[in-house]
Amino acid sequence: MSAFGRGVKDALMTIKKTQWSGMEPIGPIGKFIKLRDPKWSQVIETILNKPLNSFLVETHADRTKLDAIFRRCGCQSQIVVCKTELFDYSQGEPDKDYLTVLRALHISNEIVKRQLINLNRIEQIILVEQRSVGDKIMSSNNGGFPQNVSACYSVDGYSLGARGGGLSTQAIFLVRPSSRLGEDISQAIAREKQQLIEQNQKLKEAQKALNSMTQEVEALLGEHKRSGIAER
Repeated sequence: MSAFGRGVKDALMTIKKTQWSGMEPIGPIGKFIKLRDPKWSQVIETILNKPLNSFLVETHADRTKLDAIFRRCGCQSQIVVCKTELFDYSQGEPDKDYLTVLRALHISNEIVKRQLINLNRIEQIILVEQRSVGDKIMSSNNGGFPQNVSACYSVDGYSLGARGGGLSTQAIFLVRPSSRLGEDISQAIAREKQQLIEQNQKLKEAQKALNSMTQEVEALLGEHKRSGIAER
């Protein structure tokens, strides 16, 4: 919990012992988020920097109570009063071919997911590996953004596209990597298995090439030996 700031661990212990008028506070938000692919770690952590440390409460009375706990524990996390309605967000998503921040994450708490959609539009922020690809995407709709796309970021930390149309590339200040965003274990296992398959395939190809070279060397040695015998 140290990655989420000073006092968070003590605050969580106190939260468990406290009575609340609404749901028990949820947080820090980043605790419920895992990366499907670690290569997006730094840019997503930059996009969701402060929200990752924040806590959610259901009522203003609970916000006041949690704020008092934070002050006693020295915790500086943001407190957000939110609704717990699990609304359907699918109509606000862009084409399935685009990798959005939402699609790049596994979020285990549905309330956390809706809050990030409400405040940070994670279902409409797309991610690209190459800036040139992002530039094309962000001007593909008659010079403007594609439907249901609000922003685009490259893996190396650039904001791409301009609302008024045309090209725009602006560097963003990438936060220092931390352990706030873990990796989805199932995705990590799948990736390791695929890498193992690829390595085994390369090993087989290398072994095949070695066997072929060995046969060629043996053939040359045999020919050389026969030539020596013939000369005698």
